[in-house]
Amino acid sequence: MPAHQILALTSDSQEAVPFCPGTVLLSGAFVGGEVVVERYDLPPQELADVYLERHTLSIQLERPALFEHRQDGRWHTKVVAPGAVTVRSAGSSADVCWRQPVSMLGLSLSSVLLASAAADLAVPDRVELVYRCGVEDPQLAHVALALHAEVQAGYPLGKLYAESLGLALAVCLLQRYADSAPGPERPDASGLPARTLRRVSDYVLAHLDEPLGLERLASLAGLSPHHFCRQFKRSTGFSPHRWVLRQRVEQAKQLMREPQLTLAEIAFRVGFSSQSHLTTSFRHAVGVTPTQYRAGL
Repeated sequence: MPAHQILALTSDSQEAVPFCPGTVLLSGAFVGGEVVVERYDLPPQELADVYLERHTLSIQLERPALFEHRQDGRWHTKVVAPGAVTVRSAGSSADVCWRQPVSMLGLSLSSVLLASAAADLAVPDRVELVYRCGVEDPQLAHVALALHAEVQAGYPLGKLYAESLGLALAVCLLQRYADSAPGPERPDASGLPARTLRRVSDYVLAHLDEPLGLERLASLAGLSPHHFCRQFKRSTGFSPHRWVLRQRVEQAKQLMREPQLTLAEIAFRVGFSSQSHLTTSFRHAVGVTPTQYRAGL
């Protein structure tokens, strides 16, 4: 069994089994396994008498499909459109069947990650998610598909991006589907104090060549990751991931003045996962490739 997999438990023996028996086209994990992503091609089948090990989100891909699902002891039929999401809480049963092949994206979140985000949103620790089948939620689908794209590309954007996406997924689920929904957050226009922002920025600039993590940056500010992201963006106009990316590009510009350094060496020194990642980020930020920029120096 893979190190990280979306699992369900059988009702009789409590044996751990794959959530969706079928072909797993892609599998990956974020935040040390707190978020797991899988993409499936599934034959017609019925899931019954199994219970979800973790909070689970599934997204229909490619084409509409007819699903039969049980809710409140009764069976219902629903056509689920591409991009529609289904949300299930940890410990809930997954009684569902479909009679045609389907393509699906599945994500699971640990109760630890959801409880951590819930503490920031003044939601009870023992939060449960309200079951929803095939609902339209473009924001939640966008975050889930971004996680899928990061796995598919081989995690090029790094630890900070992955942790930020995992947190965004947890917050999005809580704000929309928690059984005790949080109230609206009060805006804090002040952002981070100048001294705190300087402490964080100094740390980032001193560790650009390392895989920077959201938990570490938030701890430097004395905040939870969620509140840190909100206040950091108010102070800088950028998410932590975007701001760090800009600093890496700026540092790369300086190193390009040293002709003995190859672009691959520069990418490594400023924390990009590869020369290709440097080129993509640099062109997006500056408008030209690193090679073109260097030629103009």
